[in-house]
Amino acid sequence: MDGVRAANWRLTFPYGALFGDQGRHDRSLTTFFLLGCTGLARDLTWLAERVAAGDLTPHLAWRGAWDDAAGAVDALLGRRLHGKAVLDVA
Repeated sequence: MDGVRAANWRLTFPYGALFGDQGRHDRSLTTFFLLGCTGLARDLTWLAERVAAGDLTPHLAWRGAWDDAAGAVDALLGRRLHGKAVLDVA
């Protein structure tokens, strides 16, 4: 992804990346502090129900046990995952 960096890197977007012209619409960049949000139960319940029903796919790239967290971190930092890493807590 030319011009885009994340995960503790300087984040940049090329000029015009978020323009809404030429059929490119509904582009936005939104930030929030989750711990500062309240009243999310209804929205998170809806989201979890959609995932459980198969209507939404979370695109997990890695899933493993909590005691293999180092493997997940290594893969994420090495940019070998193209999706989310999930740790199962048992």
